[in-house]
Amino acid sequence: MSKVIEYTKGILGDEDQFKTSFRGTLGNSFGYIILCNQRLLFIHEKGTGGFDKILEIPYDRVQEYGFPEPNRLSITQKEGNTNEIVVAGSTLFLKMSLKELIP
Repeated sequence: MSKVIEYTKGILGDEDQFKTSFRGTLGNSFGYIILCNQRLLFIHEKGTGGFDKILEIPYDRVQEYGFPEPNRLSITQKEGNTNEIVVAGSTLFLKMSLKELIP
């Protein structure tokens, strides 16, 4: 886990900070949902031990989000794009964290 946190800190600006992370799947990509002060990221964990940022959504661009199924996060951006992420494990802390971060 510490490697993905270090990767995330390397791509964040000085004004944004890592808050917490959750394991999940976006499409065919397994990785991490990263919550920061200003945005949500999905970081794909490559089989070689490396990482790729494949989704970045600033919170001020979120139109709505919800959990259509107990372990599925759906986020719709103001531009109309919708992403669904399957969350590994309980979503209770994720729900509480998003409620605090997204107005």
